[in-house]
Amino acid sequence: MSEMDLNALDVKPGKLIGVGIGPGALDLLTVRAERLLREAPVIAHMHSRGKPGLSLEIVRPLLRDDAMILEVVVPMGASAEERQRCYDLAMPEFRAELELGRDVVFICEGDSLFYGSFQYVLERLIEDYAVEVIPGVTSVQACSAVAASEMGTGLTRGDDTFQALPATLPEGILAARSRDTGSALAIMKIGRHADKVKHVLLRAGRLDEAVWVERASTDEEKKAKFANFEGETSYFSMVLVPARKPDPVRDLPHGAVVLCLNESGLLAAQLIAAELPEAVLWGRQGRIAPESADQVFADTSQTLRNLYEAGTPIVAVMAAGIVMRVLAPLLADKRQEPPVVAVSPQGASVVPLLGGHRGANRLAVAIARATHGHAAITTAGDARLGLALDDPPPGWTVANPLRAKAVTAALLNNEPVGLAVDSGEAGWLAPANFTPADTAGGVAADVRVTHKAVAGDDALVLHPPTLALGVGCERGCDPAELAALVDETLSAEGLARDAVACVASIDVKSDEVAVLALAANLGVPARFFTAEELEEQSPNLQTPSDVVFAEVGCHGVAEGAALAAVQPQHGGALIVPKHKSKRATCAVGKRNQGIDPMSVGRGRGRLFVVGIGPGTAAWRTPEVTRILSHASDIVGYGFYLDLIPDLLRGKMLHTSNLSQEEARVRQALELAAEGKDVALVSSGDIGIYAMASLVFELLDRENRDDWNRLEIQVEPGISAFQAAAARAGAPVGHDFCLISLSDLLTPWSVIERRLKAAAEGGFVVAFYNPVSKRRRTQLAEARDILLTHRSPDTSVILARQLGREDEKIDFLTLGELTPDHADMLTLVMVGGEDTRVIERGQNRWVYTPRGYGGKMDAALGKVTGGKAAGGAS
Repeated sequence: MSEMDLNALDVKPGKLIGVGIGPGALDLLTVRAERLLREAPVIAHMHSRGKPGLSLEIVRPLLRDDAMILEVVVPMGASAEERQRCYDLAMPEFRAELELGRDVVFICEGDSLFYGSFQYVLERLIEDYAVEVIPGVTSVQACSAVAASEMGTGLTRGDDTFQALPATLPEGILAARSRDTGSALAIMKIGRHADKVKHVLLRAGRLDEAVWVERASTDEEKKAKFANFEGETSYFSMVLVPARKPDPVRDLPHGAVVLCLNESGLLAAQLIAAELPEAVLWGRQGRIAPESADQVFADTSQTLRNLYEAGTPIVAVMAAGIVMRVLAPLLADKRQEPPVVAVSPQGASVVPLLGGHRGANRLAVAIARATHGHAAITTAGDARLGLALDDPPPGWTVANPLRAKAVTAALLNNEPVGLAVDSGEAGWLAPANFTPADTAGGVAADVRVTHKAVAGDDALVLHPPTLALGVGCERGCDPAELAALVDETLSAEGLARDAVACVASIDVKSDEVAVLALAANLGVPARFFTAEELEEQSPNLQTPSDVVFAEVGCHGVAEGAALAAVQPQHGGALIVPKHKSKRATCAVGKRNQGIDPMSVGRGRGRLFVVGIGPGTAAWRTPEVTRILSHASDIVGYGFYLDLIPDLLRGKMLHTSNLSQEEARVRQALELAAEGKDVALVSSGDIGIYAMASLVFELLDRENRDDWNRLEIQVEPGISAFQAAAARAGAPVGHDFCLISLSDLLTPWSVIERRLKAAAEGGFVVAFYNPVSKRRRTQLAEARDILLTHRSPDTSVILARQLGREDEKIDFLTLGELTPDHADMLTLVMVGGEDTRVIERGQNRWVYTPRGYGGKMDAALGKVTGGKAAGGAS
């Protein structure tokens, strides 16, 4: 047929159809894909020159005998430009078939649009021809199904994120992407990049979870734990790494200030402040509502400078450029700078700007996990080596941090660096590929991991937490004596103070000042054991004592505690027997694998008795927030705990009914006696009609030794009467009293006597517990008693649910007050004999003058009968 004849027929162009044929097994094709392949007049595919097309070989049994085959042939190892030219050269043939009205079915392994070659054809033809895409099972899906038995889980679930990463990416990019353990990984196109990928996953701590799969679903399918994989692998292999709940970032800087400039970053700022220990949120004045922040600031530049100069960790939810322009003139000594992190408004990008090895990198990782963003770690050691020699794991210390720079530079330059390990689990150093030190073979120890005191060594010296210091002393021992004994012992034995992981002793010493001061001076936890636990170590003691047994129930305190802390059953041993001074003893144990001090013995129990205020974060003290963020166990009435959900993540919660106050306090004391850090929580102020007094009453009544040794700290909160007064104006500007109208614990006769005294004294009176479902008469009786000395027009403030969403403030008079106006969530405040109500503009205020009016009148010369009007202050 001639060209003129074709034009006369006005043929409708054919359709370009992309078909994903799946991973290789024909029975994983979709039904629609199979039908199209059986009917297609033209089949197109891409393959490398000199090699058969894999996709064509897979589907050949399904094709028509007369199907035309179109090819895009690309040379092996072609550059990106050469690849594009190959597609350009093939397109005229595609266009010819489409113009003849014939559909062209382009086949790709997996899915056409998931790294599929079809996309290069699509972008060249989509403007001129109709296009249809038939999805296929991707290689990730096929490999994930094969790998599930090895991984023991699916690749993704819940709110996990997922990344598909070509192994052809530069190693640094792969390393940065792999650090997000909350993101599942599919690393594709492994081929000759297997060693690079293995190294990246090792540094990221994810190698043990990784599974290698090759040619999934085909007869040539293979799989293995990637850590165990050796040998060659094909381009069509993949490494899968499931997402996991990341371990919390340890040793985070405390007390960070999160600065937020505007509403667009507020949600991220609030999330960050809730995640970081003792963090507070500061909002820009005029842009962030005061109730949404812990504090407001007016001048961004001055605030940044002030915080930096004070050494405060800074998390700035703003552009990195703003922060750096402001702080640049202040930069001097990187060893002294606080951590500074910039965060994009939605939390997507987290950039440690300053103090990377002083906590900024760790802050960035923790923030990125909280916001599901990306921590852009740029320090060379972290980015390339996966570790920072001058910022070791918690418990480790660096004796000479200036030496870390030279060692890191040598590692980055691929120079051999010798490592000598005397003790400690140094697996965290493995990604750096150190060379084992061997002085006989001429390999010097450039890095030494040791519990020994090392002086004058050219090596970088790292001290692991492998020593436990067991101590004992007489009651009231001078802290200086115990400290001197320890210093002399460690020095004589050539041991490093910085290798001490904990101070250990018998539990009856858990409140001993000398022991606690020693632990604080060393910067390590104090851990305690019962006499029975120490006596279990008696076969291992070098200097057992019957005198000590008669005194405390075990044959050795110092040696026994050191042994109990290093756990001989797990390889620990006593390396320094008991040393004595006049009133103290000490001994040293060592465990080569390292000691996690929080897993041995128990700490001195601490009970924090805290008031959280009315319920809003803006009315909660920073100290209470800090305590709640540190506590391991929270005890409280469930309704109160519901007010602080952001502070309870990861805590053990212990709740009970409102009327079970004694049970809650006992539980808090018992938990603290187990060595835990416990917060007993109440709304308002816990010392006002709340449980603080019950804590001390139980201590007074029961006089238990384990309770008496506890550290107990009471922290106030804003009480309901303070919140009500603030909302109304200043009604408690002069003498006032608080009276609870509940007669469940106090006889009504006592309450009545106090009401009469308050009425006669003219006090402002705040009523707590004014009305309940069963108590309906007390508020009316209290009103009537006050009316014997007070006008019916006296102002009354009704304050309900203060600081919460359904807060309500009402004003009425004493004569109008009835029990129907209040409930158990209402505070009733009745004005005193001098309380006044004023209306100014649209505002109504209640205040009680202190007496300054008289002074002001006297200053103006307003004197009546020789006395200033208004009376004396």
